[in-house]
Amino acid sequence: MSIVKPRRVSVAAVMLFAAFWLGGCAGKKEAPADIQAQAFAAVVAELQAVVTDPDRAAQAVTLINELEANFEKGAADMSRHKANLSAINADYDATRQDFKDEFASLNAIMSSNRKNVGRIRGRLVELLTAEEWATIEKARSRALESAFKAIAST
Repeated sequence: MSIVKPRRVSVAAVMLFAAFWLGGCAGKKEAPADIQAQAFAAVVAELQAVVTDPDRAAQAVTLINELEANFEKGAADMSRHKANLSAINADYDATRQDFKDEFASLNAIMSSNRKNVGRIRGRLVELLTAEEWATIEKARSRALESAFKAIAST
């Protein structure tokens, strides 16, 4: 009858194993802008698969690209606005009017962006059939949701 002696595991080996295990589980979180780009690429792919007329498909892809660029501009505008607000807030001599002017500027920019989105959407609705529009609904919704998250994350 043999007695099996338990092996002694060094603390260093356990720590090394834990570091590798935790490092492998710590997945990399994608940036909201990357998620947005992937979502809009999915809309483009779905459009190209659904729209059989190559001219209409190309026009629709152009409109989707315009829409994505508009959202990217909105995220950049929001980032710039936050930086401007921080600068105004740090300025001891800043007045209430400085804040009002900054918010008025942002409101004008965002209003323009909303009008552009509405214009692009209207052109897409005119271009696509009801069946095509319905087919790309999920991809379109994911793209818009990711765009709003990208703007909010700035």
